[in-house]
Amino acid sequence: MLTNNQWSSLSNHVRTKLNYYYDPAVQFVEQADLREQIKIKHKGVYIGFEDGDGKYSAREGFLKEDLLDIVGGFDQATDLMYTKFRKDGIAVSKLHTGTFYFTIITDVKYLPNPTSWDEARDGVYFMWGQNYRALYLPYEIQKMGLSKIDVLDRLCAQCGVVSNLWRLPEGLIFRLLSHSYKS
Repeated sequence: MLTNNQWSSLSNHVRTKLNYYYDPAVQFVEQADLREQIKIKHKGVYIGFEDGDGKYSAREGFLKEDLLDIVGGFDQATDLMYTKFRKDGIAVSKLHTGTFYFTIITDVKYLPNPTSWDEARDGVYFMWGQNYRALYLPYEIQKMGLSKIDVLDRLCAQCGVVSNLWRLPEGLIFRLLSHSYKS
């Protein structure tokens, strides 16, 4: 997928852009060839953040069909994350001591067997009807340290439905093939 250097450049791009949003006097210069280097077909991007104290976490991003511009996707996710940070009163200093998680979703696949995903590599997406949806990314699943069944129960509860609805045929589970980087 991406090399460590490309992930690092992407991470620096997002961090610098966030710093610029907080303080426009901070210069933001995009790496000229980054967009062209990492044009890869994908279905979504997410940025996760945890502060150094473990008291605050946030995640922003999106899923869409037939995307190609990874940097553009992360620019959109950065805008969403900045809006969330400002709304939640997060100081720029927290960004310097916190951890960012960058995730690129390359495939979304319906799972007839709801537990046939790899908790170390895949994200998981639950959908009940048109109004109830939730997802966990690989880093979130790993931090939970729960069984797949407990993760799916929690995923249902997160979107506001009874925790075992994923077991019914109407509860749709999708595997999110994910590529992630932590910085």
